[in-house]
Amino acid sequence: MGQYELTDIEEVSGFKSKGWGGIDMNDKGQVIGWNDDGHFYYDPETGVHIFPASKGTNGGPTPDALGDDGTVVGSDGPHYEGFTYRLGAAKIESLGPVFEPHGLNVSAAFDINAAGDIVGFAEGSGTVSGMGFLLTKDKHLINLSKAVDTKIWMAHSINDSGLVCGDYRSFEPPETWTSFVYNRSTKHLKVFHQENITQLTRPNGKNEVAGYQFVLPQGPVYGSFIYHEQTDKTTALPHGPVPTALDDQGIVVGYGNPPYGLILDRAASGAPGWEDINLFTGALLHLVTYPITINSSGQILCNAETINEKGETVGRVVILTPKAGSQPSGGKSTMSLSQIVSHLWSSVQAGDTSPDRLTRDAARSVAELLGTSEGSPDTERLAAQLVAKAVAARPPTLRAVRRRLRGGGPKLRHLSSGRPEG
Repeated sequence: MGQYELTDIEEVSGFKSKGWGGIDMNDKGQVIGWNDDGHFYYDPETGVHIFPASKGTNGGPTPDALGDDGTVVGSDGPHYEGFTYRLGAAKIESLGPVFEPHGLNVSAAFDINAAGDIVGFAEGSGTVSGMGFLLTKDKHLINLSKAVDTKIWMAHSINDSGLVCGDYRSFEPPETWTSFVYNRSTKHLKVFHQENITQLTRPNGKNEVAGYQFVLPQGPVYGSFIYHEQTDKTTALPHGPVPTALDDQGIVVGYGNPPYGLILDRAASGAPGWEDINLFTGALLHLVTYPITINSSGQILCNAETINEKGETVGRVVILTPKAGSQPSGGKSTMSLSQIVSHLWSSVQAGDTSPDRLTRDAARSVAELLGTSEGSPDTERLAAQLVAKAVAARPPTLRAVRRRLRGGGPKLRHLSSGRPEG
């Protein structure tokens, strides 16, 4: 595994905000996300910009995906209305007029591909049920719930060849909720076993999808895998982490315990399996906690934590860019944030739950990292935060996986919790 250069969007843009979270990144390295000032987009050439205000509350429109041409899709308004937006434009464009003639007054656009095809969820009142949709660039609306399968309830991702992933749900007893993969070109529909509640990533260019599976009611038994749509085969991944993205070169990223980002190189011979992604950044003061997506250049968009000038841990959005021809640096004499958390987590797993002892160990490592004394307020505060993070670490739950892999934030959790009318 080679090294990555870590770029902190706040540091390079000069745009200061108390909290940051990433949502998506395109092949140009442009990013959409949120911070304390609202939802933003970042361009490597022009910096950070806040989305224009609109009908919505809580910071305006909620973006969900960013196309390579700079088109953003998401939802807006108090009742959720799909939208498109071109980076730099003065206003967003509502998709409401596309859905309203079909009796659909609630919509959310979740992803867009290079052809301009958009997928998402829409529902209406009366006898119109919720549906997963595909909207072509020329505004032709395809009801996947009607054209393909009545249990296709939500389409949340699409790749450039038209492979669609989403939720497959039955509201008739016994209620089931799993996932599907649909190839628009071949009409091949893959539905995962009804006893499995399966979450899927955005498909890569090879029509592969990474997933995480809960086997019920026998379990929960957790397992991550790669589904190869072209051969209709599934390959198991090393046990543990939840995959969040994969590229065409064999790189898979995810999260798990200890609580930081993980990376797996499927193409490497004798690969050691999942590894701490922080070991490949060379960054001592950034803890990558959650990889979000990978673009065609191998750049990885991640959520991370760092230490501000007050000694507090704060959220940041970072981009990891591969360094050409690099090799792992290894052997750092000073432990990074992720290594401190990993050490504490291992102690907890071994049965050492003494708060005093854990805090002393953390304070010693933090003091070496920051060049401060073990008894200083900044050292003690950060040590306590790292101990709390290690003690609180738990295996991923079904609710946590749904929340993170759907990419829709509060909006999508709202839609996912309600039963369509009709």
